[in-house]
Amino acid sequence: MEREELCKKHVGNGADGASVNRGEFNGIVARLRRTYSPKLQNNHCAAHRGSLACAALQICILLQSLESTIKHVSAYFGHSTKRVRALARAAVLMEHRYLKAIKLIVTRWLCIYHAMNRLDIIYDELVLVCYKDPDASLLYHQLVNVEFVLGIQGVLPLLRELNTFIKLCQLRGVFVMDLLASLKRAERRIREMYINPSTKYSSVSNPAMVPFNTLIKGPEDDSSSRLFWDEQELLKVRLADGLTHQMEGLPRYTGPGRPHNRPQDVTKVMFDTSVKYVKTQLTKAAGDLLVELRHRFPEEAMLQAWAIVYPQFWKEKPNMERFKTLLQRLTDVYCVTDEMSGGSTSPPLLSLEMLDRQTDYFFKEALALAAPLKSAIANPAAETVSDDDDSSDDGEGGEEIAEDAEAAVEDDDTVDPDETRTFWRELCRGGELSRGAMSEFIKLAQLILVQVPGSWLPIFSLLGTTTKGRDHIWLTSVDEGACYMPSEIYNTSIVFTHWGRLGPDNYSSAEESLWLDADPDDWTQSYKGHACFDPEKDLAIPAFMVPPHYKHSPLLGAAPKERDILLYFRGDVGKARAPWLAEKNDWKTKHSIWVGDWDDINGMFLVAPFCNSLYQTVFESIMDWSRFSIRINETDIERTPQILEAISDSQIIRMQRHLSTVWTR
Repeated sequence: MEREELCKKHVGNGADGASVNRGEFNGIVARLRRTYSPKLQNNHCAAHRGSLACAALQICILLQSLESTIKHVSAYFGHSTKRVRALARAAVLMEHRYLKAIKLIVTRWLCIYHAMNRLDIIYDELVLVCYKDPDASLLYHQLVNVEFVLGIQGVLPLLRELNTFIKLCQLRGVFVMDLLASLKRAERRIREMYINPSTKYSSVSNPAMVPFNTLIKGPEDDSSSRLFWDEQELLKVRLADGLTHQMEGLPRYTGPGRPHNRPQDVTKVMFDTSVKYVKTQLTKAAGDLLVELRHRFPEEAMLQAWAIVYPQFWKEKPNMERFKTLLQRLTDVYCVTDEMSGGSTSPPLLSLEMLDRQTDYFFKEALALAAPLKSAIANPAAETVSDDDDSSDDGEGGEEIAEDAEAAVEDDDTVDPDETRTFWRELCRGGELSRGAMSEFIKLAQLILVQVPGSWLPIFSLLGTTTKGRDHIWLTSVDEGACYMPSEIYNTSIVFTHWGRLGPDNYSSAEESLWLDADPDDWTQSYKGHACFDPEKDLAIPAFMVPPHYKHSPLLGAAPKERDILLYFRGDVGKARAPWLAEKNDWKTKHSIWVGDWDDINGMFLVAPFCNSLYQTVFESIMDWSRFSIRINETDIERTPQILEAISDSQIIRMQRHLSTVWTR
């Protein structure tokens, strides 16, 4: 297929929010739209959308101050065993469970929530340790700042709502209407907690605001509150061990001259000013966040229209009028032509005439099928929704977020990706006749399902009744090849990879999989159960090289080099690959066998490469490598020089002759 034809057939592109992909003017999608495919679908991960919407919070001065203190805590305890032990002793003294401070990772979705929630839990221990350590004087003053304490309790409900929404975005196969309902629910609760004059910061309307209001009213109404007034009418904080510490604050100076930044003891007037300041900052941040959420996600009307390709929509027994209204919204997007650069026009993604012709048939079949449809697959929501690894050991906050994410999905069936797959397979149960009678609706489903997080899984087997996905070809050029491809994709696709590792497990050893244990999220379960390479369906291909690499090839006119190296393996040979054999036995000098990272390579190889029996090398499933290569098992690696030197000259010439017939191809 020619490059131009291939680009014109490009209908969808999935990526994160990086400007190189989604740039308005010079991003990949924008350039492809201008030149080849104006209707190219730019699919942006919904979880990333929610995370990017949080950029509105980063301009809030209060949150910047909170984030700075969290980073300071992480830096102080993160590189000192002595300080960590002091924190553990403080936890024992206060009869608390020892919990470490969570490092703030800016690339993770709302990781600040878990770090902030953990800091709130271990606040007493942090204050005690920093109070006793002269090196932590600055951090101590930050921890006993009244705006910091109020800000933590005030912003946690906001971050919790965002985490709940993003957790639902990460569910596999989430129903588009559940996504819309969760988005509206998050917006409603944020508006009630921070914006609506009649309900904001009210414990009655918003139970999540109880801790915040307890801090505000505690000094006056509750003798057991963490904050209290002493005899001099100054604010103090009471820790679990019974000790008290003076709260500090910076006066909100509004007069002439430069304000000073020296902390002062908190009086009632300063406390009221701090409470007002914190509420003002949080209200503004919540308003900016709502605007950003609406900007990042599709309009409500389009989300409602996307629902027509899901079985959950048809279970409600919609009438034809409603169905056609939603379909009209989709045809206005997918069934129009666009002008391209140069004055030419591009055909629509879908045929309006074909959709009109197939509407009655699709409506009747979908309505009849959805009512009795029952999925045999268990609801994966409880397994998929889990707390982040950073908070899995505190038992606080994470479980509540998971419960809220599950509660946002009202019907268990709505989060079953296999039900959508079963729905479309049953629609196409009549084979080519059924698929032909609703061909445009099948294309419509493929365009829509990739727009919703996790729903890409059913696409690859919508038409899998005959091909079982074998018409889907994937290229995996990463180091791990296809080892970490989701099983549902790997088992129903053809894979081109340079890593032809055989065997039942898709990881080589316990040592190679150690890094996976550091992140116990459910994504690690998606790739287990399949090998890295299946010679019955996959093909190993050479690793890619940059174009300048080939200019040194004799096939492109470069002068041939003298072949004075018997064997060469360059790069990281790994701790378990015994590079010491070559060094210990001086293979380089004795046998011209080079192993390791050498910069003075000038020659070429005398014989063809060899490979381990546990791996299939490039094109081995379609070529006989035994005609021009030597295979050495891993157990015989120490005998490599003897095995290679035992090859006769006539055999080398014969192998080189066979290799030349392959090289030119």
